[in-house]
Amino acid sequence: MKSLVEKVQKVSEMSDTINSYFVNGKEVDSFINYLENLGTSAGVELEVQNFDISTTSKDILNVTISTKGNFSNTIKTLILIENAPYKINITKTFLDQSTEFSNPDPKDPQKQTNTSFWRSEISFNVLTS
Repeated sequence: MKSLVEKVQKVSEMSDTINSYFVNGKEVDSFINYLENLGTSAGVELEVQNFDISTTSKDILNVTISTKGNFSNTIKTLILIENAPYKINITKTFLDQSTEFSNPDPKDPQKQTNTSFWRSEISFNVLTS
C-alpha cells in the first residue's frame, strides 16, 4: 500500500512539472507580467505588442513583444525567452540598430547628442492548458 501511495505522489509531481511548461489559459495576464518582468531583469524596455489565441489551435497563444535597449541586453532578452520555463516556439525575430538625436541645450543647436540603441521584435507561440 505504501508503494502505491509513493507512486501516486510521483505521478502527481510529474504532472505538476509537465503542467508548468504550459501557460494557464485563464491566467494569461500572469504570463504577460512574467514577460514584462523578464524585460526589466534583462535591462530592456519590453512591451507586449500582441497576444491572441491561434486560429489553428486553441491550445496555442501567439505573442509578439518589442524591446529597446543596448545590444547585449537585447540578445540577453532573446536568450531568456528561449530558455523560459514554458513550451515556447520562436517564429520570428527582428533586430534593428537605431539612433536618437537630442539637443540638451536649445540655445545651441550645435550641441546635438546622439544615442544608439537596439530595437527587437520577437514573435513566438506558447502552449496553453
